Amino acid sequence: CQSALGQYPEALENYQKALLTYQKIFGEEHKDTATTYYSIGTIQSKLARNAEALESYQKALEIYKKIFGEEHK
Repeated sequence: CQSALGQYPEALENYQKALLTYQKIFGEEHKDTATTYYSIGTIQSKLARNAEALESYQKALEIYKKIFGEEHK
């Protein structure tokens, strides 16, 4: 995995490509789409792009809440 090797820009690019694919195939409100937003947030955080990371994490959380509900653990 590129992120494990510290290749964060490359990993981010690949996650962004994956996100486009998931959005096209599954739509915006799918577990895999949310998980990819979360992964993008993690890489953005590693790159000190904290405002972008927060947006990605919030998007993931929003989708998870729609899918699983507010009280899901």
